Amino acid sequence: ERYIHEQAGTLRRGFRVAGMDADQDRVRSVTGSTGQTIDVSTVILATGGVLMGGLEVDSHGKITEPAMGLDACQTQPLSKVGAEQAVDALHRAGIETDEDFRPRHSGSRPWQNLHVTGRNLAHWNPGAEISAEGVAIVSGWLAAEAAHRELGS
Repeated sequence: ERYIHEQAGTLRRGFRVAGMDADQDRVRSVTGSTGQTIDVSTVILATGGVLMGGLEVDSHGKITEPAMGLDACQTQPLSKVGAEQAVDALHRAGIETDEDFRPRHSGSRPWQNLHVTGRNLAHWNPGAEISAEGVAIVSGWLAAEAAHRELGS
């Protein structure tokens, strides 16, 4: 955290992102639920999975990422499976990314300055793998390294 501040970065805890402004491939600013807008050079999204509100499930079982409007990947529809499979599907749902943890949005190229970490990531089950903290730490570290490279620092 100290390093981020020394590099003129900002770490926002509890900042509920309500939307973003972007051009073709870069996020330019994020707007919080209180209406505050912050200009950004890079963003590391760590809002959590379904239980933390980082992913939402609608009444039809469709999973979405509400903060940035990213497409969420689902391994199976929730409405057509039993309870055990539904829990597994909820855990495995998330955002698909490239090797720098940049999300694939609507199947197109990734946002160049947005990185996704931890429970927001698709295709893993922290309950079955007992890996939640490890994946959060490693993906956060790698996303920070990718953001650092992107900023040319």
